[in-house]
Amino acid sequence: MNTAGNSCPGPGSDCTLGAIDRCVSAPRGGGVITIDVFLKDLPQLPGQPAEGGITSFAYHIGEKNDLTVGTVTAITHQNKVVNLLMVLPNASPQEFSDRVGTSIPTWYAVFVDLRTAAAEFNPPFTKGVLSRLEIDTAGTADGVYGLALGGQPEDDYIAINDVGPDNYCNPTSRNYVGCDVLDAYDSYGLIAVGVACPSGSVGGTAELPDVPDSPSRNRIAPAALAAAGLLALTASAWYARRRWLS
Repeated sequence: MNTAGNSCPGPGSDCTLGAIDRCVSAPRGGGVITIDVFLKDLPQLPGQPAEGGITSFAYHIGEKNDLTVGTVTAITHQNKVVNLLMVLPNASPQEFSDRVGTSIPTWYAVFVDLRTAAAEFNPPFTKGVLSRLEIDTAGTADGVYGLALGGQPEDDYIAINDVGPDNYCNPTSRNYVGCDVLDAYDSYGLIAVGVACPSGSVGGTAELPDVPDSPSRNRIAPAALAAAGLLALTASAWYARRRWLS
């Protein structure tokens, strides 16, 4: 829930992940929060850099109970000191996401770097910010809301695509590695409007915990943090069925 420490220092160095908060608070009547969608543990595959890497991603952000939390007022996908897909020079970004002004719970992100020769491979890249969003919660009723990648478990997905392209999160892909997601279903990605954050949900460490397998979440892979999409919600805050939001 805090973007502090999430950055990409340059082409020769890995990006960084700061401390993770599960919850961000907004005053009564709402306000603007900033969130990061963060990828951790990008896999290193045999044959890199001929294959592997990351060239695109897609996901859907929703409120787990389909409640309206606010409106997306800013999207950062093309900042080379923030976004993983923009770290290397000569990127060819293509934005297909929903526009600014779209309300949560129905915002879709689809972003592609068409210059596959500049794919972000491991090494050196094992992690980085996919999206940074500003959400205006003005007018939202007091209470605690939970963001998830997709809204309801049966509708959730995240796609992390490589040069192939293969979706690391799709078990039918050649380079499938499995994706874990931390989101509101795991008590991450919480927005407290006009009330206090739940106890223990503020503050954290950069290392994410393993996610235990849960039949109720329709998970498709063991709890390994490989190519996992992470929604890191912060204050200042194509398709598989495992997501994470933190």
